Amino acid sequence: MKERSIPRIILSNISGLIFFLILIALANYALNYFSHPTFVEVVNFLNSNLALIITISILGLFSDLFWAFIFPFNIIAPILSAFLSYYILSFVYTILELVQQARDFVFPISFNTLYPFVFAIVIIIGYIIIFSRLGRKLIRKEDNEEKPEKKKRSQKEAKVELIKWEKVGNEFRLLFLNIAKSLNNLFAKKKKRK
Repeated sequence: MKERSIPRIILSNISGLIFFLILIALANYALNYFSHPTFVEVVNFLNSNLALIITISILGLFSDLFWAFIFPFNIIAPILSAFLSYYILSFVYTILELVQQARDFVFPISFNTLYPFVFAIVIIIGYIIIFSRLGRKLIRKEDNEEKPEKKKRSQKEAKVELIKWEKVGNEFRLLFLNIAKSLNNLFAKKKKRK
């Protein structure tokens, strides 16, 4: 996962919020010219939930900031992400209420049971992510410390192995030489007897 810098996180979150607020302002201005009931209802919905949307944006900003920090400063990030998930779930619930009113649609799951479940899942997964990142960094650090020692050790082992195989090679040469001499002597004695 690519690490994002803190100024970039702040800039992207704040610019996204400003862009969204500009769109809402333009939509409110467009109400003077368009009077379609669905458009009016959506704009009124966004206006009535503006505080919730801004809260989600601010919590998202702080959550992203704490995720960018290193351990132990990022330990609060899963808690902020859990609260963020709570507010996002609340916003989704208000959207579903709007759809229920418009289309006579009933959502089968109660959100009161989803809130604590999602909150707990986000916290657990968040801490798993933090500790897995910490573990990977520790493993990388240990590997970087062991690499020079491994190189020296492997070079020494390679020299030892070369020496050993050279000796073994010489031993085989001497063995074949002795066998050849013995065979030569054996055949030489038989030739002399005849």
